[in-house]
Amino acid sequence: MKRIVLISLILILTLAYSCEPKPDVETSQGNPPTAKGVPLERPTQGRALENPAPEIVTASDDEPIFEISTNENKFGFINIHGDIVIPTIYTAVGKFSENLAPAVIDHGWGYINKRGEWVIEPQYANALEFSNGLACAADTINFGYINTSGEFVIEPQFNMGGKFVDGLAPVVIDGKWGLINQDGSFVIEPGYELITEYSDGFSIFMQDGLMGFLDNTGKVLIEAIYGQVTEFSEGFSAVQSGDKWGYIDNVGTMVIQPQFDDAGNFQNGQAVVHIDGMDRFIDTLGNIVGDSFELIGAFNEGLAPVQYNGKWGLINEYRIIVAEPIFDGVGTYSCGLAGFKQGEKYGYIDGTGQIVIEPRFTYTPEFIDGLAYVQEGNKTGYINQVGEYVWSTTRGDSEEAPVTEFH
Repeated sequence: MKRIVLISLILILTLAYSCEPKPDVETSQGNPPTAKGVPLERPTQGRALENPAPEIVTASDDEPIFEISTNENKFGFINIHGDIVIPTIYTAVGKFSENLAPAVIDHGWGYINKRGEWVIEPQYANALEFSNGLACAADTINFGYINTSGEFVIEPQFNMGGKFVDGLAPVVIDGKWGLINQDGSFVIEPGYELITEYSDGFSIFMQDGLMGFLDNTGKVLIEAIYGQVTEFSEGFSAVQSGDKWGYIDNVGTMVIQPQFDDAGNFQNGQAVVHIDGMDRFIDTLGNIVGDSFELIGAFNEGLAPVQYNGKWGLINEYRIIVAEPIFDGVGTYSCGLAGFKQGEKYGYIDGTGQIVIEPRFTYTPEFIDGLAYVQEGNKTGYINQVGEYVWSTTRGDSEEAPVTEFH
């Protein structure tokens, strides 16, 4: 587990990945940092469509669709079979949320549906995703909030705005963060250095370089006394006090004293901590349980990558090795597969360590909704779970190739 330092928060987009079909897709506008982390860089997507005049297939509102781009940096979307569902005519697109995505062709942002139809005509200087029926959008310079008819229900007055969660949204005026309700009234006047979007009823705030928590009414629940914090998970937040990490409960009591060099969130009653140069698991009482590893990655779908004696494998939630550590690298387990590195090439293994897709790629991110966006030489595109391309492009020689970085 690497130490990841909070450097900023950009409250624009939030990704939620799973193997089940859902309306969200990735976005060209970027990925958000978490409370303790930095955004992952997305690869530069492919260029030069092999079929410049494809047939357009209609997508339903509940099926996942995937962003593509052309050699002229025009964006569109395909379905899981590789059929074009939205033609590549947009100069930028955002994330689908509540069946709408911000998009722009020449100038002015509007919102499209999954058929590529303008639901809200292009008219904004900037536009972000919908949440709870409202989206943050800019008229010329300032941001306000629009409804699904495109009308400003909270007038543009902010330098930046986050999503509404639990009826509250963080906003910025003159570089200071505050909190508004859906009427546009301030619950907390701008004055903080940071306020995050709500998660599980809590929001992280920063004051004088230290962090604390607000409750779901906007009141200070836990004073800003920690160097770094994580979001609450299973009733615990990892907090940095001095140069050590411990855990507080949701009323601010230090229930596991600061003693670790790093600490992660609890999942299924256990958390990964770094102590004495190794990653270990602890239980909710702070007791060390199980074996130690050089590095432990994040659990997803019940499995996590681990490094042991310089090689990588997979363990389950009972901390039992299910894929022997024999690989040069292993990524996040998703949709029943995990990327792995063998020499200078990358492929995919299943949850037992069996090779499902031979290592032939130079870039292998995790599978999302049944597809993975990979690179193989100058060829980039989406593959399915048996390694077949459903859509591909040819990347120009002058373009820098994305790099797989599992951990």
